[in-house]
Amino acid sequence: MEAIIKQEASVCYRLLRYLNSAAFAIQNEVHSIRHALTLLGEREVRRWVRLVATLTAGEEKSSELLVSAMVRVRFCELLSPNVPHGEADLFLMGLLSMIDAILEIPMLRVVETIPVDHDTKTVLLGGGGKLWPLYDLRLARESGDWNTTAALARPTQFERQ
Repeated sequence: MEAIIKQEASVCYRLLRYLNSAAFAIQNEVHSIRHALTLLGEREVRRWVRLVATLTAGEEKSSELLVSAMVRVRFCELLSPNVPHGEADLFLMGLLSMIDAILEIPMLRVVETIPVDHDTKTVLLGGGGKLWPLYDLRLARESGDWNTTAALARPTQFERQ
């Protein structure tokens, strides 16, 4: 991973900016790319790689599309500890929820070409499933439908699935 990151100056810069964000509050100097990756840890490095890949794929797209995608990612990530989601990675679900628009390919083609869990695939294709209440909650919140948002945000809504 270190060797790949070192090959591209903009990726190195993005890594250091990510590490310097308020989320980490790193006060030590970073001595190398390897040191930066170690400070982040495996989970955060995976998240960062996903974000960089999405941002890179959307470089030619409207900034609003990318901002919307990142808001979805954060929304799903924040809800993750509070709702049952089995083995599904809600961060990844939020990230993939707009990838069809970013890449300008149908969602069916997206989920056929990447290895994601069954529950995530089902919800991304609009088929319901146990993650659907979360996805529906996100859609209601995004559209400003506060009555539906309030109804879907009830803990019992997620327990039924």
